[in-house]
Amino acid sequence: DSGSEVNADVYGAKSDVAYSETIATQAALDNHVKVNLNAGAYFFNDLKILAGKELSGYEDKTIVNPMVGAVVAIDSQQSSYTDSRLSLSNINLDGSNETTAIGLKTGNITGLRFSNVTIQNFSAGTGLLLQNSSSGWTENSYIHNLKMNNNLVNIAFDKGDTGTDSFGYTFFDNAFINLVAGQTGIQLLNGARIYNSTFQGITFAYTGGGTG
Repeated sequence: DSGSEVNADVYGAKSDVAYSETIATQAALDNHVKVNLNAGAYFFNDLKILAGKELSGYEDKTIVNPMVGAVVAIDSQQSSYTDSRLSLSNINLDGSNETTAIGLKTGNITGLRFSNVTIQNFSAGTGLLLQNSSSGWTENSYIHNLKMNNNLVNIAFDKGDTGTDSFGYTFFDNAFINLVAGQTGIQLLNGARIYNSTFQGITFAYTGGGTG
């Protein structure tokens, strides 16, 4: 039933096993509105989350790792602009397995909801990339309780080659960004604009340098 909720283990996604659970979890997302992940470690390569879907872990005990060679661990960027809610919650993305990857990619959507998300150890990559394409825009995003640590670029807003520059009405509520030398907190790329937005309770911690 596409309107129901399911645990990804029903489709064969097993935590604490060092192989890609992408196919099993993707099947769950393709067939259900909300998919839950148990506590434990999962390995993903370009897991797609489409508009209208929700992926939720168990407290802070669901660890998502990119597979070796992965470019993106979780990709919730829509192929074209979509006015529909998409949610991700209670996930700890850890790039130690593939430090050059993008942890979480999103864009081309109104109504993102990210809550209780940690993104860390993408030390040669990007933690969170919001990117527009196909004349799309990303607005009315609500990001709550975000923790970023040891990412080369922690958060990037990118107009892209074919998207609009609009990232308006973004609401950050309670974010912690820890930086070391050579790392960037928030980056605007290719003329991206954030406007009519609220950044509430954002803390930057600097260890030996870094750019907010």
